[in-house]
Amino acid sequence: MEKENRSDRFKRLAETRMSKVIMNMDLISNLSNKQRYDYTESEIEELFEEYQRKGNEIKQYFSENPPENKPIEINFIFSKKGDQLNKKNIDFRRLSEKRMSRIFKDMNLIANLSTKTNYAYSEDEIIELFQAYFEKGVGVKERFFPRSQFKFSRK
Repeated sequence: MEKENRSDRFKRLAETRMSKVIMNMDLISNLSNKQRYDYTESEIEELFEEYQRKGNEIKQYFSENPPENKPIEINFIFSKKGDQLNKKNIDFRRLSEKRMSRIFKDMNLIANLSTKTNYAYSEDEIIELFQAYFEKGVGVKERFFPRSQFKFSRK
């Protein structure tokens, strides 16, 4: 059997780990069902701000000046107590925290792939990897705040 080279190993592991992130984001998108779950705009904002922050944190490991320490934050917990004390909101918060925590763990594993002595990757592969991550976040967030009208972007 042929030995896997550093580039192929990077691709295999990155694809597996990012696929887990995308799968968990799909599960988070299921929480947008207002018949089963109750959430506030501030909860959704916090959830996706943390998703963005984690992506930016992990992306730094693949930059010219990576952080010295490996990421340690593996759990997502809402910063404030829930405003809506009902079963639908409790379920939303519990499942969101569980699923986002799994995303954090998988993203930390992706950071491990930045070690050049063990893995080989191109700048284009890193761009593609994180583009998929951030685009998935935007797509899932739109499930919680669907557009009902067209507006020009303000530039």
